[in-house]
Amino acid sequence: MTETTDVLYHKVADQVQSMVDEGLYRPGDKIPSLRGLSTSLSVSVNTIREAYLLLESRGTLEARPQTGFFVSVPVELPRHPQVEEPVPTEVSVPDIVHQVMADSVNPDINSLALALTDPELLPLADVERSLVHALRYHPLESLGYQFDTYTSGLRTHIARRMMAAGARVTPEELVITAGCMEAVSLSLLATCSREDTVAIESPAYFIFYRLMERLGLRIVEIPTDPMTGMQLDVLEYVLGTHSVKAILCTSNFSNPSGSLMPDDRKERLITLASSAGAALIEDDIYGEVHFGVKRPAPLASFDTDGTVIHCSSVSKTVSPGLRIGWVRGGRWGDDIARLKATFSVSSPAPSVQALTGYLDSGRFDRHLRRLRHRLNDNMCRLVNLVREEFPEGTRLTNPSGGLTTWVELPEMVDTIELYRKARSRGISIAVGPMFTMSRDYHQFLRLNAGKLGSVEERALMTIASLCREAAGVAP
Repeated sequence: MTETTDVLYHKVADQVQSMVDEGLYRPGDKIPSLRGLSTSLSVSVNTIREAYLLLESRGTLEARPQTGFFVSVPVELPRHPQVEEPVPTEVSVPDIVHQVMADSVNPDINSLALALTDPELLPLADVERSLVHALRYHPLESLGYQFDTYTSGLRTHIARRMMAAGARVTPEELVITAGCMEAVSLSLLATCSREDTVAIESPAYFIFYRLMERLGLRIVEIPTDPMTGMQLDVLEYVLGTHSVKAILCTSNFSNPSGSLMPDDRKERLITLASSAGAALIEDDIYGEVHFGVKRPAPLASFDTDGTVIHCSSVSKTVSPGLRIGWVRGGRWGDDIARLKATFSVSSPAPSVQALTGYLDSGRFDRHLRRLRHRLNDNMCRLVNLVREEFPEGTRLTNPSGGLTTWVELPEMVDTIELYRKARSRGISIAVGPMFTMSRDYHQFLRLNAGKLGSVEERALMTIASLCREAAGVAP
């Protein structure tokens, strides 16, 4: 690149930066395309590209695959939880969890509490066509038991996608389950006995606590970094001082924080689990819902000795109602297969046939590209709304994938009281104490970017107003 060109793209970058600084383009806004700005400024497309890449390196812009460049949404991340002596404890799920779950099926309540993808973003028409075709032309298979012989096509599709993500897996290693939760349940049953200890990240998906309470397991909570996930130094200490049978982790866009564990930390996590003889149960349900160019690697892609039990499903990408998930059991694969056969005999036949037909059609990857773009846009809008409308001092994550952001409110805002006030206005929210058994998350709440229409935005504005009121901020 000549010096003249070098000077030119810096000038273009400064010009675009000025437009952002002056508010002509706000956080989350799409800026002109490479070709569009090239034409208006009468410079080459390559010069505009270099300018945009420079602004991306500065943090002003962010690139979205197949979409273009957008103004970055700056956020102040939630603080790390204080690390105290982590010790195994019994699980006792608080009443607020049961109340919020009841809200989700109450037609009079607008629930913002669940991490769900908007049905309008899912390929429901394609799945319906596949289901009708299966019932019409293959009724015996669609309405009969779905043993391994009949799920081979679906398992082949899943294995191919896992191999494309870097995991060494064969269709024969996979067990089809009724969603990701059954996959995790079978994994815990295969690896743990009653009163055994499971290490779990904190904050963690609240349904995991309900599951482990029912199984009579003890937990030890490992604090997480809002960007990189489970704090491995703390985990290493726990593994060295306590007997831990399993580690439950969502390394790709953890729920609720949205953290993404870097590859080198994933490798270290597997090494720690393997050395301790603990099963590493991976919930990778959000792995396909990334906003970048490349799918983040699952933990299973770094596994060399069967330490990792990989669990996932299509509930966030195709349909939650199909109840189709899977598990690759590693060293515990045979035990998990036997448990599956004992508890549910076979997989749901119509769902298996519908999903297999849809994947056979070859339309899934195109759908995923559209879904990722929409969810990325939703996340930017959600983060921007929180930044602008919630009281000063609010912190939150800005994940590069998944559905959820983790919000820390000013210390005078108690989210349990916030829940009560919101519910009196017909709105339910997922509050911080739902996502822990031992830590103080009363200032936190989880928000969902999976569904963000006008109804949800109005509800969020109400929540923001209640937060400002609690923080003593004038309307």
